[in-house]
Amino acid sequence: PDMSHVEAVVRQLVNIVPDNALVILESTSPVGTTRKMAEQFAAAGREIGSVSFAYCPERVLPGNIIHELKHNTRIVGGLDEIASERASAIYKQIVSGSVLTCAAEVAEMCKLVENSYRDINIAFANELSMICHSMNIDIQQLIKLANFHPRVNILEPGIGVGGHCIPIDPWFIASRFPHDTKMIQSARSVNAAKTEWIKGRIVDEIESFKKQHLRNPNVALFGLAYKPNVADLRESPALEIAKAITTLYPNVICVEPLAKANLEVKLTPEDVAIEDLDLAIILVAHDNFKSLLTPQTANFAVLDLCGCFQ
Repeated sequence: PDMSHVEAVVRQLVNIVPDNALVILESTSPVGTTRKMAEQFAAAGREIGSVSFAYCPERVLPGNIIHELKHNTRIVGGLDEIASERASAIYKQIVSGSVLTCAAEVAEMCKLVENSYRDINIAFANELSMICHSMNIDIQQLIKLANFHPRVNILEPGIGVGGHCIPIDPWFIASRFPHDTKMIQSARSVNAAKTEWIKGRIVDEIESFKKQHLRNPNVALFGLAYKPNVADLRESPALEIAKAITTLYPNVICVEPLAKANLEVKLTPEDVAIEDLDLAIILVAHDNFKSLLTPQTANFAVLDLCGCFQ
């Protein structure tokens, strides 16, 4: 992992932070980063123990950040008990949820484990979806029925995994323990493969239309963000899919109403996109797509690849 930005900030803080200060790191980091910060201070001549250090990972959902900052339980890990107590006292002033203390290394690992756990569970759903498609089994019905089991909770499959957390954080563990993280690495491979599988399925749909109608279809891809109802395009599988498909089929248009600008693909307004449309392909389940692209009322075919209408 590239920690150069954090290291650069620490080099600046060494000469700025007064004695008895508390430095809190929230950025997702490899285990041991908080302790290395203290070591950087010591190497620069600061007296050991003159500054306290703690790690407190973020636990927020984009699109609902302010609410979750206040209400979610927070994990606080200090390099010593005093640092944990000081950091805990700060977060208790702004957090209505619980504030739990532990060692800094435990807090750092906790963040990585949380997102790796989510990635693994998403991978299981995505793998099932590809298998069920080959067997002509309705994946949504299957998941609904399986989840009636009191100890089963299969997630909704998607087109891959995006954002700046879930697809990235597992590698913080896997890069350090490459031989002991087979499940973590397999989950990453499955979720990346699902995105490639989606590209292939879209190509199949377009080629099938061309063969049946002897012309190129008017196709629009709806949604480029990495998740519903946000404008964030970072690590977005939908954007990756859109770039690949529009390269193969330049007449395919893209719709992302929440993105203000995106230089990688040309964006088309929703109302323009549905004119003379043959096929709407939904990549991201933005709320406004549910009324715009309802299969029962649309005068074009709708391919829902993300469970928008589930």
